Amino acid sequence: MKDTRERLLEAAEQILRQRGLSHLSTREVAREAGVADGALYHHFADKNELLVAVISRESPKYFDAFRNLPLQVGQRTVDENLKDVAWVFYEFQRHAIPITCSLFADMELLEKHRQLLRANKVGPTRIYDALTAYLGAEQRLGRVSGAAELASVATVIVGGCFQVAFLETHWGMRQSRAQARQKTDGVIDALMRGL
Repeated sequence: MKDTRERLLEAAEQILRQRGLSHLSTREVAREAGVADGALYHHFADKNELLVAVISRESPKYFDAFRNLPLQVGQRTVDENLKDVAWVFYEFQRHAIPITCSLFADMELLEKHRQLLRANKVGPTRIYDALTAYLGAEQRLGRVSGAAELASVATVIVGGCFQVAFLETHWGMRQSRAQARQKTDGVIDALMRGL
């Protein structure tokens, strides 16, 4: 059986996905989780801390893929490595966009989230840095063109895959996993022709 903290996190995430931030009250989360109203405060200081925890749940898996990118230098093909990274980024964004967009409705909450990312040394700039470092190492091995502007390539990968996830989640453009993978692979295919 799941512990109370995990049930609260799942309940909060379900409320955010189905009804949005305006319906995320401590009472509603407790009811959805099947626990007493006060139980939430044994695990979280307030609703903001709960929301930051919900957003952070999937982050380790996502950031690990980028942290492990240096281990891929010279392994397999650049195309395969970038397609795998693009897919991980898409999957994370597809999961996170409906929740992270809620942050922009509450500037205090947004700042808490930024502080959490900074404290854990993760966040958007780390993704660009990891991709740029990976591409630079591959460039030194001659597997990426010496003429490639690496920061721009990283931006295209992140931006392209974010757009695939954004259109699916924000606009409700339903697609199968195979269709989504074809689109993220397409971002890399377009880049590889230039690399």
